[in-house]
Amino acid sequence: MSNTIEHVVKDARHAIHSVTEGAEELAESANQSVKGGLDSARQGAEHLATKARTSWIDGVKAVTGLITSVGSIPSSQQLSVFGLRRRRSIVDVAAVGGAFAIGFGTGILLAPMSGVDLRRRISKYFSTAWSRGGAKGQYSPTTENGAAERIAHEQAARAARDGKPAGTDGDPGAHGHR
Repeated sequence: MSNTIEHVVKDARHAIHSVTEGAEELAESANQSVKGGLDSARQGAEHLATKARTSWIDGVKAVTGLITSVGSIPSSQQLSVFGLRRRRSIVDVAAVGGAFAIGFGTGILLAPMSGVDLRRRISKYFSTAWSRGGAKGQYSPTTENGAAERIAHEQAARAARDGKPAGTDGDPGAHGHR
């Protein structure tokens, strides 16, 4: 029996020794893998940093080149490179005014009222302005009397347009007394 116990102890020592050697080899292999991974990661990071630095330097060179190119153009032509000018000619001002007039006219023509009413209103506005010597309103909105006259005139015009007697357009305080 002692022979069997020695044999079991010897096998156990051998198994422990084998496990220990296997664990050491596994640890060494893992250590090498980690070192290789860290080296690879370090090299990759260095490569990316170098690439970013190079890209940044290329961008600075491009901006510097652009500034140098613009600086080499005579000052009288620098704005024209970008489609700009220092002063506007009378033709440009007239073109902007004409475009405004065309836009205004188009807006008037597309207004939500009939052409007859619109032409009548425009004609009345300009004839009133012409007779008064300027494009001023018929009533002074800054005074109490002027505001009251304007409101009364608007109600009468609305009533005439709708075919109702003045003062019956839904205003409870107005009963046709003017």
